[in-house]
Amino acid sequence: MYAMVNPEGNVAETVVTNNTFNWQHQGPVAHILPADTTVTRKQGYTLRFSTEHFTPASHRWSMESGSNQLSCTTCPSPDIMVLDTSVVKVALTNPYGCEISTTAKSQQFPTDLVITIRDVKCYDNARTIVSYQVCMQNGYDVVYGGIPVTFYDGPGAKRWQRPIQRLP
Repeated sequence: MYAMVNPEGNVAETVVTNNTFNWQHQGPVAHILPADTTVTRKQGYTLRFSTEHFTPASHRWSMESGSNQLSCTTCPSPDIMVLDTSVVKVALTNPYGCEISTTAKSQQFPTDLVITIRDVKCYDNARTIVSYQVCMQNGYDVVYGGIPVTFYDGPGAKRWQRPIQRLP
């Protein structure tokens, strides 16, 4: 780093060789903790941030993508409710107005639907009665009504049996 006092003024510094200073500049860094977390759907956890070479005076949390929910946007450690895979962002501002930001991924374990066909009966020449069960194999989620279930003629078939059923 090099400095010169009043280089363009009436009283300019004449000897500048004593103004050098060797210094390894460290830029400001921010982290969200925990980073890149995978949890079960609708589970919440607390977020926090850490910084190096930066003293924030204010902070603002937001969802950069996805639909997870934050308990607050201006508190230092909000809770996040995981509804899908999302990216959370924190923007930090120091007392001088300088801003840094960082992001972290918040993921949910994928759902694992298993459909078991219990029974198939011929109703008439155009219709079939299918008895089936839909289970969540992940042990934490539930199946909501109205989810479409389509029955195919066989593995890899492109033609489905009509009508498409919906879970009650």
